[in-house]
Amino acid sequence: MRPLHLVPLILVSAAASAQNFTLNIAEGMNVAVPEDRRLIPVLVIYNGNDSALKSFKVATLLFGNDLDSVHLNILRTCGGGGKAEVEPASFDLLDTRTAEFCLEVPKLNTDGKYSGGLMIFPGNQQSESAKKFSISRATSPPATLATDRQVTIVEVVRPLYKLLRTVDAPLDTVVLGEKSGKSAARGISIQTDSSLKAPAGFDLRTGLSLKWDGTDWPDPLSTPTAVAPSSAHSIEPSKQVAVGISGNGLRPGEYVIPIHFQAPGASTDNAKFTITVHVRDSVYAAIAALVFALLISFVITKILSGKRRRVALLREIRALRLSQGTTLPPSPAVVSVEAVLHLAERLSSRFWLSGADDIEALVNGVKNTVGILAEARELRAGLQSRLPALMFDRAADEIDRIVSEIGMEPPDDVLLARVKKELDTFRDWLQPAAFPGAVWTVIQPSLQTLKREIDQGGAGENLQRTIQPLRDKLNQALTTAPSDRDAVERAYRNYARLRILWDCRSDNETFQKLTATPEPSLEECFRLTDANAWERLRKSQSGLRPIMPSSSGLEAFEPLPFSVTCADPTVNSSYLFRHRVQYSWQFKLKPGKAKLRERLARKRPSSALLTPLTMGPAVVQYFPNRGIVHAAVTLSYAGSSIDVPAQTALEIGDSSDFGVLQAFEGQEYVAWLIAGAVALATGLSIYYYKNPTFGAPQDYLALLLWGAGMDQGKNFLQALATTDPTGTAQGGR
Repeated sequence: MRPLHLVPLILVSAAASAQNFTLNIAEGMNVAVPEDRRLIPVLVIYNGNDSALKSFKVATLLFGNDLDSVHLNILRTCGGGGKAEVEPASFDLLDTRTAEFCLEVPKLNTDGKYSGGLMIFPGNQQSESAKKFSISRATSPPATLATDRQVTIVEVVRPLYKLLRTVDAPLDTVVLGEKSGKSAARGISIQTDSSLKAPAGFDLRTGLSLKWDGTDWPDPLSTPTAVAPSSAHSIEPSKQVAVGISGNGLRPGEYVIPIHFQAPGASTDNAKFTITVHVRDSVYAAIAALVFALLISFVITKILSGKRRRVALLREIRALRLSQGTTLPPSPAVVSVEAVLHLAERLSSRFWLSGADDIEALVNGVKNTVGILAEARELRAGLQSRLPALMFDRAADEIDRIVSEIGMEPPDDVLLARVKKELDTFRDWLQPAAFPGAVWTVIQPSLQTLKREIDQGGAGENLQRTIQPLRDKLNQALTTAPSDRDAVERAYRNYARLRILWDCRSDNETFQKLTATPEPSLEECFRLTDANAWERLRKSQSGLRPIMPSSSGLEAFEPLPFSVTCADPTVNSSYLFRHRVQYSWQFKLKPGKAKLRERLARKRPSSALLTPLTMGPAVVQYFPNRGIVHAAVTLSYAGSSIDVPAQTALEIGDSSDFGVLQAFEGQEYVAWLIAGAVALATGLSIYYYKNPTFGAPQDYLALLLWGAGMDQGKNFLQALATTDPTGTAQGGR
């Protein structure tokens, strides 16, 4: 049996209407009822004079206040185990004229006083006035709540796959304990204050969830009423619980959440806990933003601009090719220009990203040459339309000689000025007034040379007599320069006939035909001498042999000289061999063994058959791919032909320009990777790791600008590295 904890006996007199009874509870007195033993012992003393009164009855009034009301039960004893008496309950007076019983108090739900009383009925008489008093819960020391720490900082990273969504994350666990050891804290709830800081749109009721010792704590911000404090969220004296805290719907930003645990009647000064949450996006999102910025900058400044530059470059190449024209023979300068333009076109298809400057330098390197060729073509076209064939042939030969001075390398300023000056003299051939003097300036050296040959040649009497009229006209022209167009053309025709006779003086048969009566025309003389030279060539065809370039170190797109020579020196020096025979060249290019890169790309250099035509025993040719070249040539004149078989094959290697630009392209990618690594290292350290709440749009904008700026800075440094102090881009062959 539990020990009795009874209210101390207090004897107070109470006046009755007919009888007098004394109770241990005074009128208006408050009785504090302990929570663990809610029993009030009552002692009744009869002070009346009625000796016949042996018993009385008692009934309870309802005890209550504004919030709650209770009914007290009447028990026979306070020893426990008794049943509540039916009211009014009857009790006998002992010999001592006293009686005892017990009031059982139910659980009181509020801290206030419950007012009520007892009604005593002496025997069958009318009741005395109510014995009024109040009851209340016994006061005890307040509970003391405290947390194991006051402040915590939590870092939350939003995963990359939730980049555009909110994130839920466990934040921390705080231990809440009762420290007084005397009272329990019941009806615990939480509150916050104005120091709450969070991104816009954050609602504490939905954005924060708590667990009470692992069990969900729904709506912890609602304060339990004093009438029915929550027993589920109570802490017994000296006990503690773990409160888990989680965040819901979090976005990047800083959250400062002050939590104040409270309980009715408890001391909670140390039950405060401030949790600071830093939510930021994953570092992979920041890396992705930087890489995206680098790629966008790379695409815009390199790929798109590179594509535009390539289109412009190809347009320029087409324009430069048109400037060559079709009236120019394939001289070294013409072929060299075509080789460079073809190489630039091929390089632009492979190295448009990194080699634009170098490819443009290649094209710019031939612009001066193209300008010279354009001027020569213009001159040839104008002269051909205004001059007779004989005079045009002489002018064309001179123009080709001048152009051949350029060779296969870009001309320097001195050579360029000289060639332009020499070509400009032929513009006077197109001016009627200047024509005689301009033509005479060109043909006079040839007339003087022929005169010296004849004067020193010891011509026989018959020969002297035959050529004397022509010789006299030659001397007259050299003495007095022709002053008009007809005179200068007659002087040149006279020179041409005399030149033919002098060259054929040792060939009696041909000489007789040239001096026959009537005198053959000059054109017939040319035909006879050419036929004679062709016949000598046919008889000497076994002495024909091709002259090949050196077989070591040959590269694609490198202009290579090929020629044919004859063992008979008279054939080599003949005008027919040098100017009248058509040389049909055949270059068969077969690709070599495929390289690893070509096998992986499933692309091999294709075979090629190149068939240039020349009106002379020499040609300059380039090859668009590496491989093995077999060269052959066929000489044709007046429907007859002579084949010169192919000689030793040549091995052509890849152009070194491809290797150089491939190295440049590799350097471009390496430079981009270095810039990317620097951008990542600096951008992350400045904008990510120093910002615990990274993830706002402005944060990503800063990273994008940083990454693009690093790439543009790299481009600027590269531009400085490829520009000389005068501001001219370096490059060229």
